[in-house]
Amino acid sequence: MKKTIDKQALIYPKPIVIVGILQNDSPCYFATTSVSIISHKPALIAMVIEPNQPFSQAFTMDSRFSINLPSSTWIDRVDLALNWQSLNHLDQPNLFETTTQKTTVPYIVDAKVALIVKISNVTDIGKRKLLIADVQKTIVDDSIFIDNVNPSLNILDPIIYGIDNKYYAIGQVLGSRQKESEKLYQNLRKHQKPKPYNYYFKLKICQLKEVGSTYKELAEQFDVYSETIEDWYMLYRIFGSAGLTRKMAIKLANTPFTETEQVALAQQIIARKATYKSLIETHYVSLSRLRNWVKKARRNEKGS
Repeated sequence: MKKTIDKQALIYPKPIVIVGILQNDSPCYFATTSVSIISHKPALIAMVIEPNQPFSQAFTMDSRFSINLPSSTWIDRVDLALNWQSLNHLDQPNLFETTTQKTTVPYIVDAKVALIVKISNVTDIGKRKLLIADVQKTIVDDSIFIDNVNPSLNILDPIIYGIDNKYYAIGQVLGSRQKESEKLYQNLRKHQKPKPYNYYFKLKICQLKEVGSTYKELAEQFDVYSETIEDWYMLYRIFGSAGLTRKMAIKLANTPFTETEQVALAQQIIARKATYKSLIETHYVSLSRLRNWVKKARRNEKGS
């Protein structure tokens, strides 16, 4: 059952950051949840400035500021920093210890990550400003690295803001990219119908293989099983471009072999009396069919 509610940008998570800027030679800070990553390479950040936000007029083309990542132990300071009116009445150096080491932009000493950014684009969206900023420096604590790998979210321990006006911390690790989906991907591919690859597609891949591309590289680039590419390339080497035609594919798939003949051909390969290449050339059988017969023959040998 679904229902429609009031329009909301109901997408999580919303990270909280502390923005640092120099005003009248004094470091000033405020917190915002309106920041996001546009790109990792190049490193680009987007941020929205509200018209009533502190120092909103200071955010113009080429101006520089810092984005400081607070951890969960900052929860009281972050909550206060989101209340701009209260923050303006406080002596901010007592709230955030500031430094300009390695840069002229103020950033927070105990922030595990501080980005020094420069505005490259400003777009007016109604009364708001959308800023696009280039990351010029990434300043981090040595403590957040383990074996020189990028730190996990649990080490950074950022504060996540919910549109329910509550603060959240990062929880358990669910998995790693390109590992969790592997079984599902292979299962889906196993049950989908084979793609009818055309002659020119197969010819292009074989030509790339011929000039040095590996089976693995081609499989990843064109989303084709590496075994399939090996089959095509074997035919290409034996019969030339004619080996990649639909006519040849039908002939190789439909050439009849009795079970006895299949075993005999498999045994020739197992006993090294023949190669896959020689049997394909003389018997017009595909590499995949030969491989299946060899696997079956070896299983039967182990079973007996």
